Amino acid sequence: MKLVLGTVQFGLSYGIAHDGSTLGDSALSALLTQAYEAGIDTLDTAALYGNAQARLGQLMHHPFDIVTKLGEWQPGQARMQLEQCLSALGRNQVKAVLAHRAHSLLAPQRLGEFAALKTEGLCQQLGVSVYSPEELKQVLDSADIDAVQLPANPLDQRFFAMLPELKARGITVHARSLFLQGLLLMPQAQRPHWTANAQALERWDRLPGEPLQRALDFASAQTQVDGWVVGVQNPEQLTALIAAKTKAKPDSMKALACSDVQLINPSLWPTS
Repeated sequence: MKLVLGTVQFGLSYGIAHDGSTLGDSALSALLTQAYEAGIDTLDTAALYGNAQARLGQLMHHPFDIVTKLGEWQPGQARMQLEQCLSALGRNQVKAVLAHRAHSLLAPQRLGEFAALKTEGLCQQLGVSVYSPEELKQVLDSADIDAVQLPANPLDQRFFAMLPELKARGITVHARSLFLQGLLLMPQAQRPHWTANAQALERWDRLPGEPLQRALDFASAQTQVDGWVVGVQNPEQLTALIAAKTKAKPDSMKALACSDVQLINPSLWPTS
């Protein structure tokens, strides 16, 4: 099981469990060193993550692989947007560039200029971040990609039936939302009111052991996932994450799979 450090929390107040705090520069630099020395050698970032990329460019002192994502771009602007990312990161090339939204790769003109980013040596891989299996199927039918980022956690197992096809095509698979934006780690009493009758969460809560360890047990069972994008707010969370990884015992938790997209898709959650 490979962990990839997500960086959205370094530029934005993100996630249902975020406490609003922000790491200072020296603390963030130390955290990045802590992650690298623990074997986490890849960072996941994006143009839309506030000033996260600029902070990384200033504060990372190790040769991390970088996966970045481009926001919506107008025809002819993909290269310009990536060059802005590279400038902020202080790099000439990144490991992978993903389209933040699948529909960006469904227009032939945009797809052509996206493909040119790899041809011109600005990245090693091209891919897409997806939110539903239907989106991923559309992309696979129309684009030649090297990488995909998709949501997966004990409740959200929608993409697992597609993993054999992705691996057969040689596509690198990174999974995000392992903790469902922190919802799976929150005590029941602290969760939003709209989760009160969620049976899937009740099944999750009844499992023995600490939630963080259970989530890492689940991740370690998914052998066709190449990396798990996880975010932390402070060194203590990173330390706990690394410890849970070392103790992980694979558990597929297939019985927890939930089809309620209102629960497993954070973009559909109530805002109040």
